[in-house]
Amino acid sequence: MALTEKITCDVCDIIKDPANHWLLWYKTEFGIFIGPWDDEYKNNGHLCGESCAGKMLSKAIEDWGRGNGRD
Repeated sequence: MALTEKITCDVCDIIKDPANHWLLWYKTEFGIFIGPWDDEYKNNGHLCGESCAGKMLSKAIEDWGRGNGRD
């Protein structure tokens, strides 16, 4: 039996399905990067789509306003 890797969204915990439009994200020294899905970089953060990417961006902006954006 083959082992399947379950990838979940870091915002809503939905399990990745090939039909979803998934995005990758990671922190940089300047904030966060959100980009298209690429299997080569799937060990970064995971977002299931535009709605969760917006929530992630909103949280990052809120953190920057509190001075928590650069750890």
